[in-house]
Amino acid sequence: MAEGKTRILLADDSKVVRVSAQRILSEEFDVVLAEDGEQAYEIVAKDRTIDALFTDLGMPKLDGYGLIERLRTGREERLKLVPIIVVTANESDEARSRALELGATDLITKPFNKVDLMARAKAHVEQGRKVKNLKAQTKQLEQFATIDALTRLGNRQSFDEKLRQARAFTLRHKHELSLLRLELDQAKAMVQQHGREVVDGILKELGALIRTTIRTEDSAARTGATDFSMVLPTCGPEGAKALASRLIRVIEAAAQRHKKRGISYHVSIGISTPSQAPDLGIDELVAQCDEALKHAAGLGGGKVHVWAPRTPTPVKPPAAPAVGEAPTLERALELIAAGQVAAVLPHIPILLKRLIPLLRLASKHHQAALAAYLQRDSKSK
Repeated sequence: MAEGKTRILLADDSKVVRVSAQRILSEEFDVVLAEDGEQAYEIVAKDRTIDALFTDLGMPKLDGYGLIERLRTGREERLKLVPIIVVTANESDEARSRALELGATDLITKPFNKVDLMARAKAHVEQGRKVKNLKAQTKQLEQFATIDALTRLGNRQSFDEKLRQARAFTLRHKHELSLLRLELDQAKAMVQQHGREVVDGILKELGALIRTTIRTEDSAARTGATDFSMVLPTCGPEGAKALASRLIRVIEAAAQRHKKRGISYHVSIGISTPSQAPDLGIDELVAQCDEALKHAAGLGGGKVHVWAPRTPTPVKPPAAPAVGEAPTLERALELIAAGQVAAVLPHIPILLKRLIPLLRLASKHHQAALAAYLQRDSKSK
């Protein structure tokens, strides 16, 4: 490679064209030559310093059309951005249109002249660099958009995306999945006592400790002012508890160093393992983890709690009256509704007698309606 020169690849099966073009372009560029499309593709795929590609259309093994299509439809983004200038003797509109539709950047007709060839090379190399720089800047901005500036971990947007991906993966492959939520306890009181700068320093330290403690496949993010969330794919409840306990130990060891300055703190961790609940949405899974964190914080700090469904309190059937004791009318109805008819039957005469004052208040119309209802009810049975 010529030192300080931009590298260009020229693919043509004609030795005359290759030598002629190389003689012209080598005044400004380091020119690499290829005799066919297949060789050209191998070179540009391996050599990341190629800033532009000049290619003929009619070549053996892989023609210019195939070369353009392979570069533009491949997975590597870099190859989609390389300027491709077609140099061809085919002046038909169909050939030109096809080359441009496949992704060619520009076309030059053979025989070419020195001024035209050099001008195109300079223009497209410069334009290609601008496009690459713009892409790099865009990628950097996108990266910063998902990174928390203080801790250098992911932010809430990053966490949501990682959780969505991990959830889909673990459901598809029937793997375990765990969520961890870690919070700096009593953070507001710490800010009031020591100031925001001190607390920010602790949060930054927590971010570094989390990053070095979790596994490579895990994801961590700062998802609130003083809390962090972690996605642990292929990790069940026991593995999540082991990681949480390790985090507690590591953080407690770091907190000991701050005690010398009169600063004391601890964290709480909540865990949710949603892999056994395929019907729950992302928001519900996060809510489970939040509930577990609140429970852990309520235990006094430095604690870990794993979310578990609450066991409903069983509804006790109404107690049967003591032997020989008639229930109240209200209790009798409760017993009948609970299916304990046998406890009511011996007391029917007393219960009916208790209804007499109510029946006396009823009008003849009410009494007739009641008699008709009882008659229909007896027939239905």
